[in-house]
Amino acid sequence: MWNVITLDRFFEGTHNWDLSFHNLIWGDELERLSIEQLKAADYLVFGRNL
Repeated sequence: MWNVITLDRFFEGTHNWDLSFHNLIWGDELERLSIEQLKAADYLVFGRNL
């Protein structure tokens, strides 16, 4: 699992679900890695911390 977070611990931009800063690091290499990890996963877990 990988995630992008800023040094001040923010996952989103200035608005809810504003993930535009993720585009700063996204590229061919990270896309290939993500696809490799997805193919190797047995399952994905999505959730929310209440």
